[in-house]
Amino acid sequence: MLKQVWVGCAIVAMTIGNPVWAQHSLPEGVTVTPSALFMWAPAAYPHHFPGAYSDGQVTVAGYGTFAYRYWPATGNYIGLLGNDVYLYGPVSSNQIQFVGTLESFACQVFDCTAPNDSPAAPSWVAAQVFLPYSNLATTSGALAGRPPAPVVIFLHGCNGLGSGPAAGPLLAGLGYIVIMPDSLARPDRAGRSTCSGASAGAGNFDIYDKRIEEAEYAIQRTLAEPWFDRQHLLLYGHSEGGFTVARRMYSGITAALVTGYWCTGSGRLSVADGAPTLTVNYLQDPWYYGVPGYGLGPACGGGLPGSVHLVFEGAGHNPVFTDEGRAAITDFARTQLSPP
Repeated sequence: MLKQVWVGCAIVAMTIGNPVWAQHSLPEGVTVTPSALFMWAPAAYPHHFPGAYSDGQVTVAGYGTFAYRYWPATGNYIGLLGNDVYLYGPVSSNQIQFVGTLESFACQVFDCTAPNDSPAAPSWVAAQVFLPYSNLATTSGALAGRPPAPVVIFLHGCNGLGSGPAAGPLLAGLGYIVIMPDSLARPDRAGRSTCSGASAGAGNFDIYDKRIEEAEYAIQRTLAEPWFDRQHLLLYGHSEGGFTVARRMYSGITAALVTGYWCTGSGRLSVADGAPTLTVNYLQDPWYYGVPGYGLGPACGGGLPGSVHLVFEGAGHNPVFTDEGRAAITDFARTQLSPP
C-alpha cells in the first residue's frame, strides 16, 4: 500500500527488504529540507518519480499554496504545505494525500544508522550521493538496500559541494556509488569557508584537521556497509579536499585521486605511499601560480605503482570542468575497476 510505503522508517525498511538497522537521531545541524526530500524520492521510488522534473507553486482552495516538484513522465507530484508533505497524481489515485511531515521522513531521507559518535557524523549524514549510472544527486538515505558496488568518497573544496554535480555523474557513469560528505554541515565548522581573506591558507589547519576526520569517518562507514563491494574504494579530493587526501595514508582505500593541490609548501603526498594515486593540476592555477611559497609549479610525484601525476597548461583549477581533466579522471577510475 502507498501509505505503508511512505509512512514510517521501519515500514519503509521492510518494504524494500532490508533489515531494520539500529536507528539514531539525526546529528545536530542536519534537518530534512524540501530539497533533500525532493532529491531522495526519485532514488527511493524511481517508478513513481522518474527522470526530468519541474518545480513550482500552486494555490489550492481549502489548503493554501503548495511548493511542489512534478514528474511529467508519470504525472506525479510531491507537494509541501509548510512542513506537511502531500502526494498528488496517479500515485495517490489523483487525490491530494497527506503522507507526513518533513521531520517524519528523517530516517528515510538520511542515514539514521550512523552513530553520532564523531563530530564528523553530520558531514556523512548530509552527504550528497550519486548512485551507479545516475546523473541525479540523492541523499544518504538512498544507500539503504543497494546492491554492492565500488565506491568513491569525494571530498569537496573550500566552497562546498559546488563541483559535485560534475564529479558525481562522471564517476557514477562508470558504476561507482559516489558519496560526497558535506563539511559545511558540521555545526563545529559553522559554515566557515577557507576560500578567501583571513580564512584562507595555513591559518586554518583546524579546518584541515576536521576534513581528515571526515575522510576517516566516511571510510569507516563505507567499509562497514553491505552496499560496498569490498574491492574498490577510491578517495578523491579537490582543492581543500585534495590537500586532505594528500596529507596521509588512509587505511582501507584502494586508490586515491587529488586535484587542485600542488603538493608544495607545507604539503606532501603521503597518500601515494599507501595507494596508487592520480594527481591532476594546471601550471597556471590561480590559487597557486605566483603565490609565495608554492614554487614554480606542481610538485606531486612518486607513490606506489599505478600512480600518475599530470600537469596541464592553462589556468584551470578543477579538472572536472575540462575535457582533458575529465578524461584523466575517468581513465584512472576505470583502471581501478579492471582485474589485476
